[in-house]
Amino acid sequence: MATIARLKNGNKLWTVPEKDLTFQKCSGCEQVYYCNRICQVAAWRHHHRFECETYVTLKSKTAIDNVGCDPVLTFSNIRYIIRLVLLHHSGIIGENTETQWTEFLSLCLSAMWRRESDPTLAVDIDNFASTMKDFLDTRLSVEELAYQQYVMVHNKKSILVPLLKGSSRLYDPAVKSLIRVGHFVDPFVSSIRHSCDPNAWYVFDHNELQVRACKDIPAGSEITFCYADERYDYESRTAQLKAVWNISCSCSLCAKGPHGPTGDLRCRVIDLITSNPKRPPTLIPDIEMAIADVHSAGFAYGADLMRPLYQTAMRSYLHWKHSANMLKICLIIYFLIEPSTAPPTPLSQRLNTLLHIISLSDPPIKLGLSALPPRVQELLDALRVNFMELLVIGTEKCYGKESTVGLFERDSFMAYVKGQEAAKNGHNSAFTPLAKNSEQRAVFLVGLNELLGWASIPKMTEQQLLKLVS
Repeated sequence: MATIARLKNGNKLWTVPEKDLTFQKCSGCEQVYYCNRICQVAAWRHHHRFECETYVTLKSKTAIDNVGCDPVLTFSNIRYIIRLVLLHHSGIIGENTETQWTEFLSLCLSAMWRRESDPTLAVDIDNFASTMKDFLDTRLSVEELAYQQYVMVHNKKSILVPLLKGSSRLYDPAVKSLIRVGHFVDPFVSSIRHSCDPNAWYVFDHNELQVRACKDIPAGSEITFCYADERYDYESRTAQLKAVWNISCSCSLCAKGPHGPTGDLRCRVIDLITSNPKRPPTLIPDIEMAIADVHSAGFAYGADLMRPLYQTAMRSYLHWKHSANMLKICLIIYFLIEPSTAPPTPLSQRLNTLLHIISLSDPPIKLGLSALPPRVQELLDALRVNFMELLVIGTEKCYGKESTVGLFERDSFMAYVKGQEAAKNGHNSAFTPLAKNSEQRAVFLVGLNELLGWASIPKMTEQQLLKLVS
């Protein structure tokens, strides 16, 4: 994977060809690492100057007590409470600062149900709070430190950043389009309530936390997130909401009850989608039979567990080099399953599926995939530039035109277009987007519908295509 950097002069986006960065650790505490000097200076000024000496002291104490320090400092709850307390003592998080201490205190109340529901967690947090009280020499009481631990457990969220996939785009469908690089607690984000059919989501671009709409939100409407894992079906989703956030959801979606296979069929499907992806060939028929049984039970493509089940099929075909079956599965997921799921499939995941389709037109040789049928390969080659355009449009809609990943995909796409035009005509020509070129749109639709017909998928209308390119 290429490393991405944005220069100050002109916001130019560059890729570094090395696969691995050489991270440099702080020379003081030797506990935190930085990719470059700029990040190190920014982190030092923002927070590390307050915690560095504390880490050094903690290392000395644990060395004397014969306790390993590195594992202790890798726990997010320990790093969180140390940083929070020290930023509070330094006045960075104070009573009259932009980030107010009272905001963090107010988050405790919603988290305290865990004390009664999980006695083991309560004992661990109380013991940890007593230890931190002695070690940090803080003005906060043991009770206040314990409260902040409940805040961390209850309100922490993953720092999600887009995965930039570069020129080698064929990835296991189990690899998400967003990767987790850490955790954060933010009072504003923590105040946004759950909905199984949310209207917003969050993502990081560099060090900026962005709350982005995933549908049109009328003025005055409440902003909502989906707390649960989007891969879950009704039963798993409601169980997770209750166990982790003490939420008994009664939204319109949950009021309908299960929207997918139940009983023994559900157990079969879950067993397949959670098993080892490097399955033996004898299990490919098991997956195909499960898909057929789900459809025979009367469930349409948008039913719960249908998307992960088809992804499991694709992952198996990928392992056994069946490129034609892989492509059919990808097309079914993108054009039939994802547009009809409830709640809607996040756009970031739809982009991941589109990447798989694009990658199959020119997969890396090292993958050793079987050849596609000649006419299918010819269609994919002809449609590749338009699929790439759809990827750019979707990426900019999902993350923003000025986001790192948005600029990356736009630059990659334009470089590809210029290369193709130069190879054909010996010069560069202007590219006209599908939304502005009805003739090109008609040509694309003819080729696309032939490809969809090969995969036994109904034809797409021009109106449906316009929704994709708008």
